[in-house]
Amino acid sequence: MESMVRKLKQKLLISE
Repeated sequence: MESMVRKLKQKLLISE
């Protein structure tokens, strides 16, 4: 589950 959240956070960072 943590890895999913980390990937989502990274995607958000990249989206920014």
